[in-house]
Amino acid sequence: MDNKILEILLDMQKEIKDMRSEVKDMKSEMKDINTKIDRLEYKITDGFETLELLTENNTNELNKVKIKVSKLEKRVAEFNTVN
Repeated sequence: MDNKILEILLDMQKEIKDMRSEVKDMKSEMKDINTKIDRLEYKITDGFETLELLTENNTNELNKVKIKVSKLEKRVAEFNTVN
């Protein structure tokens, strides 16, 4: 009977050890997942910042083109008035 109890206790001890190992592995996996999420968040943030800069740059370029078109329209209007 004592041997049976000892066997059960040893089995329980082994199961606890195995569970601790599994938890340790899960923690490592969670850390890896969190690292990947952090990298994705950084890439997304960087992408939004790049898009914002490109949009701002495009707006500036568009305004320059509008000014040039406006000047050309005035010159054409002056040319038409002279002729």
